[in-house]
Parts: sequence; C-alpha cells; structure tokens
Amino acid sequence: MHLNIKSTDRKVEIAGSMTDISFLLIIFFIVAAVFFADKGLFLILPKKNEKPLQLKPDEVIEIKLGRTGLTLLDGRKVSLSLLEKTVKQRLSVNPGLVVVLEVNGGVKYQRVLSVIEEAKKGGAKKFSIISVMKKPVPVEVGDKKK
Repeated sequence: MHLNIKSTDRKVEIAGSMTDISFLLIIFFIVAAVFFADKGLFLILPKKNEKPLQLKPDEVIEIKLGRTGLTLLDGRKVSLSLLEKTVKQRLSVNPGLVVVLEVNGGVKYQRVLSVIEEAKKGGAKKFSIISVMKKPVPVEVGDKKK
C-alpha cells in the first residue's frame, strides 16, 4: 500500500502587524520610564536683590568636600559611612541646624549627591551649598574676556 501525501506550502501568518507591536513597545517603555524618574533636589534660590542670610557658627554643620576625596565635618576628617551618624547626633541636640556644604570646583557631582543623601538620612532638612573655585574661570562677554 502506498500513501500519496502531497506537501503544500502554507504561509505562516503573523498574529499582529509590525506597527502594532512597535506601538505596544513604545507604550511599554513610556510607562516603564515613569517608575525610574529621579525626583532631584528641590532648591529655593535667593532673589536678585536679597541679602545673604547670616548664620552663627553654632547654627550650622559645616561639611567641606575637597578635590582629593577628603571630607571634613566641622574641621575633622570623617568618612562617608560615619557622616549620617554624626549629623544625627548633632541634630538631636539642635534640630534647627543648617548643613553648609562647601564644595571644591573639582569634586564630582555624584560625590556631592552621596554626601547630601547621607546627611538627609541623618535627619538634615536644610542645606546651603557653596562652590569654591581655586582659579577664577574666564567669563566671555561678547568678544571680550574678563
């Protein structure tokens, strides 16, 4: 007995068109991007003619970030891991303290954010950031350099 089986070419149909799939992927990535958005830092900047606020030395926690990686808290060298604990101790005595962060011009942005994050973990809510440049940066006004 001989079976005669004919092979037929059948085309496989795709369930959805490529445009449908691409739109679904675009929508997925738009929705997923919302979950990874950073909140950033909320800053209150002084007005143009406003005088700087004068704080007394006992009203601040002074943190200095050097270009070499040195972190000083009130003049003493401190590691990033001890920063939270030290800030928490200082704020338990005086909860209204302002963290004054003095940053050298060569310090990386991520390091500044790490220090701010550790101070926030310690309970700090008020920050003042001072940028210190060792060499003046030339500013171009029109065609002239100052």
